[in-house]
Amino acid sequence: MTAAAGTGSVGSRWWRAAFGLLFTIHLLALYWPRVDIEGAPQDADKWTHLVLFGAPVAAACLVVGRARWLAVVVALFAVHAPLSELVQAQFLPGRSGDPRDALFDVVGVGLGAVVGVLLRRRVAPPRAGRID
Repeated sequence: MTAAAGTGSVGSRWWRAAFGLLFTIHLLALYWPRVDIEGAPQDADKWTHLVLFGAPVAAACLVVGRARWLAVVVALFAVHAPLSELVQAQFLPGRSGDPRDALFDVVGVGLGAVVGVLLRRRVAPPRAGRID
């Protein structure tokens, strides 16, 4: 696929906005001072990490046009996963780096990429000469 799903359409603007919002939430959640929620289920933070990395990657799949650039975006998120835990441990007061968080981050990147590619195939306009 050479173009983003729905390039130039309202749908592509929506996905760009969704990606921007999800990426902003991603950064704020990772680098904001620690927030503890009373009564949260055990390991709820692990599932949060999964979604914090998976959702923007899935949205990126619908925004980034060329597969090569999409691979770069996914790789950057995969590198950011353990790096964010190191930054939290070393530079953010009240935060700690957790290897299990990094694992859930990387799994989230992988799941986001799979979901995003499946969505991309579903919403992409058919290419000339393609038979489904």
